[in-house]
Amino acid sequence: MKVTYFYATPDDLRGVLTAVESIAALGYAVHPDRSAARVETYDRATDIPDLLSLFPGYFVQELYLLPPGTAVAAVPFEHVTGIRYRLTPREVSSAVIMQLGGEHPDGALIRSRFWQHGSDAMVQRIGRTLRQQMRRDFQDVGEAKVGRQAMAQLREGRRLTFDAKAPPEGYLRAG
Repeated sequence: MKVTYFYATPDDLRGVLTAVESIAALGYAVHPDRSAARVETYDRATDIPDLLSLFPGYFVQELYLLPPGTAVAAVPFEHVTGIRYRLTPREVSSAVIMQLGGEHPDGALIRSRFWQHGSDAMVQRIGRTLRQQMRRDFQDVGEAKVGRQAMAQLREGRRLTFDAKAPPEGYLRAG
C-alpha cells in the first residue's frame, strides 16, 4: 500500500480533484456524523461542503473516491454512549481513501494522506491520476506534497504539521 502525504487548503484539494474528475469517472462518499448511519455522496468535489475542515469528535475526515455507482453504507457498532456508526475501508470493497487533516481551529494546517484500497481497475486509474495530478500541482517538501496555497501560507508563517499538538521541531519547514 503506497501512502501519499500532503498539505492542502480546500482550494488546493478541490483543484486537484476537479482535474482528476476530468480524466477519470468517480464519485465521493463522506460519513460526517458517527451518531447517524447516513453517508453523503457527491458527484463533484465542488459539491462537498467543509472539505478539509475538522469535525468535532473526529481526528480526520475520510473522503472515499469511488467508481461511479458504488454503494456504501455505514455499519453500527456498540459504544459506551450507545450505538455509533462507522464507514471504514472494511465496508468498501475498493476505493481511493483520503484521510483529511486540514484546517485545525488553532490555525495549523494538518497533514493529510491518501492510498488505494482494493484492486478495482477504475480505482487503480483514479489513484494513478490523483498521484500524477499532485505531482504536477503540488511541490515536494520533505516527504510531503504541498499545494500552492498551502505553500504560500507556509512561507507566510502558518504552521503545517502532522499533529495540532506537535512541538515546533515537528513543523514542516520551507526549504
